[in-house]
Amino acid sequence: SGRNKMVINHLDKLFITNDATTIVNELELQHPAAKILVLAGKAQEEIGDGANLTISFAGELIQNAEELIRMGLHPSEIISGYTKAINKTVEILDELVEIGFENMDVREKGQVVPRMKVAVASKRFGEEDMLCSLIADACIQVCPKNQENFNVDNVRVVKLLGGGLQNSTVVRGMVLKNDAVGTIKRVEKAKVAVFVGGFDTAGTETKGTVLIHNAEKMENYAKIEEAKVVELIKAVVDSGAKVILSSAAVGEMALHFCESSFYKIMVLKISSKFELRRFCCTTGPVAIVRI
Repeated sequence: SGRNKMVINHLDKLFITNDATTIVNELELQHPAAKILVLAGKAQEEIGDGANLTISFAGELIQNAEELIRMGLHPSEIISGYTKAINKTVEILDELVEIGFENMDVREKGQVVPRMKVAVASKRFGEEDMLCSLIADACIQVCPKNQENFNVDNVRVVKLLGGGLQNSTVVRGMVLKNDAVGTIKRVEKAKVAVFVGGFDTAGTETKGTVLIHNAEKMENYAKIEEAKVVELIKAVVDSGAKVILSSAAVGEMALHFCESSFYKIMVLKISSKFELRRFCCTTGPVAIVRI
């Protein structure tokens, strides 16, 4: 894995990347040989990784060809030599190829790990043994019966502050970076209620004015609001749910009653709609739009 480079194209647009294809795409090339190298890199990028190696290796071949021309060899002789080298390389590669995909068991870790080491090593060289083992475990766990329906979105990477790459581990389930909203942090074998529009009493979009003429009406107004919140939480408890997940704000009063000794409901908050969708796919609840 190379260092990031700052590239400024002809439109003065700044790119910070270590991807070889992105870098060469922003170059303004004039020489035909250099343009051929870029085309070779793009062709390699379409079928997978390795554009950097393709461009570097082809550049060395062109440089060596220049030295041969200066020695007096004709270009046709150089092309003939490169063609023989290609044919010999293909013969050697045929002997190095492992068992093909049609004979590989994708649920067997011992067969999966060797085949992904090359791809992982191109990004994290020296750490491919540890990473390939983790990646194989995660992929095998979520692999469906029909392996062609494998969904790469079912394997996610969560970065937590502190520690390092060697502390990485595979978690069967879903990891949320945000902690629980309240003081209840652990619930086992619980049903989950998911609310898309937040978990709180409804209010007007604009400011409203309420005229209260005496203390009794003011007390009743507060009691009515509390009764509405308690009614809402009781409906959740009656459904059997012990965890509430909200994609918006959770009211202080609602959180107070959720954590009361009578209900003991854990409250979570996920702002991202994509994370919310993955949570529903993992745990099985149906998101409720309106309370």
